[in-house]
Amino acid sequence: MIITDKANNYLKDTLNININQNKKWSTFQENSKIRNFIIHNSGNIIKDYEKSIGQQPDYKMFVANKNITVTDTGSLFINSSERIRQILVLEIEFINEVYSEVIKKLKEETK
Repeated sequence: MIITDKANNYLKDTLNININQNKKWSTFQENSKIRNFIIHNSGNIIKDYEKSIGQQPDYKMFVANKNITVTDTGSLFINSSERIRQILVLEIEFINEVYSEVIKKLKEETK
């Protein structure tokens, strides 16, 4: 389970907020997955060295994304700095929306 799923479960259980119903959720999830490959796997999508690049679990997700290039060795590249900026803007917007919802729920509970 990735951290975004844990956050969703926590907010659902504690404040009855379902962040996975936010319009930006699926993009947020995908961006988190990309980030994790960059940070935790040195920007490489290969998890199982006994399988070819095309047989890697997340290969199809990455090659379907026109903003990403995957090399024959599994290295992952985001093709434009503009796309990186767009990802950051979306992430900030999403987090601000969730934050606003949390504040709203907390205010309701303290009334």
